[in-house]
Amino acid sequence: MYSFTACLRQIIVIQEPIFQDDGLGGKIESWQDLEMLSAEAKALYNHKFGENFSSMQLMDNSLYRFRIRYNPKITGDMRVIYAEKT
Repeated sequence: MYSFTACLRQIIVIQEPIFQDDGLGGKIESWQDLEMLSAEAKALYNHKFGENFSSMQLMDNSLYRFRIRYNPKITGDMRVIYAEKT
């Protein structure tokens, strides 16, 4: 028998955007934690690149699919933090 709850082994954080006036007529976007949830994370694509010489950083390009229980607070303009990555 399949148990969806048993698959929710990873912890993710859902963040929502917060916009503040910058005093010059523009907006500054920052992110605020909304929920910490249990999720199933499935890696669909994971490729590691070498160093990016313009910024001298290692790059990692990954694509994940997350399955969570329904939560009416979550919208499409939010982002997921998983394994300390956005």
